[in-house]
Amino acid sequence: MKKLFRHLLSGLALVVPFFLTIYIAYLVFKIGDAAFGNLLRRFLPIYIPGLGFILLVIFLIIVGFLGNRIIIKALFNFIDKIFSKLPLLGMVYQTIKTTIQNILGEKKALDNPVYISLGMGKIIGFKTNEIVLNGEKLAVVYVPLSLQMAGHLVYIPLDLVHPCELPSEEVFQLILSAGISR
Repeated sequence: MKKLFRHLLSGLALVVPFFLTIYIAYLVFKIGDAAFGNLLRRFLPIYIPGLGFILLVIFLIIVGFLGNRIIIKALFNFIDKIFSKLPLLGMVYQTIKTTIQNILGEKKALDNPVYISLGMGKIIGFKTNEIVLNGEKLAVVYVPLSLQMAGHLVYIPLDLVHPCELPSEEVFQLILSAGISR
């Protein structure tokens, strides 16, 4: 019975990541297709699965291209100011905007992997900034939690923070997999 259970767990470990990835890709496709697909249904006599998703991708490419142009950039800055001033929603908007820019933008916040010396052990994370607090210069280090997308923000004296020689992607994968993926 123990062997059977072990084989079950082994099978789950092999199959779940694959199907979960496929399912997430399916949801992204389905939501993207629905975003423009419903609009297309008003103008086209037949429904073509996937056309809404393709149009969404084309739309995002055009917005990205135009977003770097002066007139459109001014429009986005204007909309940004309005959203930023909204009570409560402004805070949500700024958090989402900053997170997306740090992950997808040119200046990536999680490109500086470090480890923190704590006695005989080390904590691995990403140095995102430096601040001065009560006259002491501190490193701002984001320490993701294993097996989830949450984490701690830690303020650590600079002399305890050291560069990590691993690439950012490998560090993030290592942390999220609880050190198993290596």
